[in-house]
Amino acid sequence: DGGGGGMEMVLSPLLKDGVKECILCNQRVDQIKYNNTKSNNNDDTDDNKKKIDGNKNGITLTCSSRLTVHADICLITIPLGCLKECVKKVRDSSLSCCSDLKENECQKQQQQQEEEHISSFFQPALSKRKVEAIEALKMSSYKKVLLTFDHIFWSKNEPFIGLIRNNNKNSSWLKNEQKKSCHTTPIASCNIKSCNKEDANPVDNSQNTLGGHTNDISDKDEALGNFLFLDNLWAKDGIPCLEAVLIGDAGSWATGKSDDVIRDAVLKFMEDAMGSSVDWSSSPSSSASLSLSECCVNCHVTRWEEDTFSKGAYSGFQLGTMDWHCAELSRSEWDGHLIFAGEATHQEYEGSVHAALLSGVEGAKKIVSVAFPS
Repeated sequence: DGGGGGMEMVLSPLLKDGVKECILCNQRVDQIKYNNTKSNNNDDTDDNKKKIDGNKNGITLTCSSRLTVHADICLITIPLGCLKECVKKVRDSSLSCCSDLKENECQKQQQQQEEEHISSFFQPALSKRKVEAIEALKMSSYKKVLLTFDHIFWSKNEPFIGLIRNNNKNSSWLKNEQKKSCHTTPIASCNIKSCNKEDANPVDNSQNTLGGHTNDISDKDEALGNFLFLDNLWAKDGIPCLEAVLIGDAGSWATGKSDDVIRDAVLKFMEDAMGSSVDWSSSPSSSASLSLSECCVNCHVTRWEEDTFSKGAYSGFQLGTMDWHCAELSRSEWDGHLIFAGEATHQEYEGSVHAALLSGVEGAKKIVSVAFPS
C-alpha cells in the first residue's frame, strides 16, 4: 500500500480510484492484431464477428492463457529489449537461410521473413521505420549486487561509498574506516532481509563454476575496471549490506554469470581497494583475521538482462543512433490505434523512471485524441 520505499512510492498513487482492480497480472500477450474493417465490413465470418464494431477499427490481444481482449485502442509499454529480441531473431533466421542463395534472392527472402516474423506478434507488421528505430537504440545493463555481511567494517553513516582499486593492496584505508566506525556490529543485532540465491532467476552455471575457476580472475579484474560504486544500506535501513552497482562493460560482463562468480569478482575488487584481509579482533564471533569472502553471508544479484519480459535495464543511444529514431519509436501505428509508451520513447529523459511516467501522460493524450477526435 505504498508504505515501503522505492518503486512502491511511484506506483501507489497510480493504483488508486479502482485502477488496481482493473489490472490483469500474469497474462502473457502472444499477439496484437489490428482489425481494419474498412475494406471488409460485409464479411460475416467468425473472425469478423470477434471484432469490436463492424464500422470501426479495433485491436485484438491474444494471451497464452487463451484470454482474448478486444479494444478500440492499444497502448503498449513493451520494453525495448523485448522489441529488439523480436527483430534480432528474424535477422538471425534470415541470415542462416541465405548462405546458398544469390544476393538478390537472399534480400527478397530476408524481407519476407522479417515481415512474417514481426507480424507473428504484430499483425500487420510494424512499419520499416519503426523496426529501424528499434534496432538503432540500445538496451543497457545495470546490475545490483547486494552483499550481506556478518559485521560492519565500513563507515556506517556514509550513504554512498566510491572505491578505487588499490594496486598496492595495503589495508590502510580499511583500518582508517574501522577506526571511524569505532566497532564492528554483529549480525544478530541487525534486521536482515534474507536474499537467498535460490530467489534469483535461474542462470546456466555450467561455464561459470566458481570452484573450477572457469572464469579467470584477470577477466574479472578487467571487466569491473578500477572504480566501484557502493550503496550503504546500513546508513538508511540498518541492514549490514552493501549494494554494488555494475553498469556498462561490467554489467554486460556479469550478464549470464552465476551469483557466485559475480560475488567473487566484487569481493575481489573490494579486497584490492580496502586490503586483502579484515581484522576482526573486536568481533564477538571470531578473533582471527577473515577474508571478505568468509564474512559475506548472503548475495543477491538483480537479473533484468536475463528476464524474458525486460531483456535489459534501460534504453539509450549507441553509435549510429539519431534523434529521429527515438521520435519514431514513440510514433503511433495502425492509424493511431497502436500507441507506444515507456522510457525508451521519451526523447528528453530516455532511460529513466520519470521518462516512463511522462510517456504515459503523453500516451493518455493520444488515446483521447483518437477516441474523441475534434
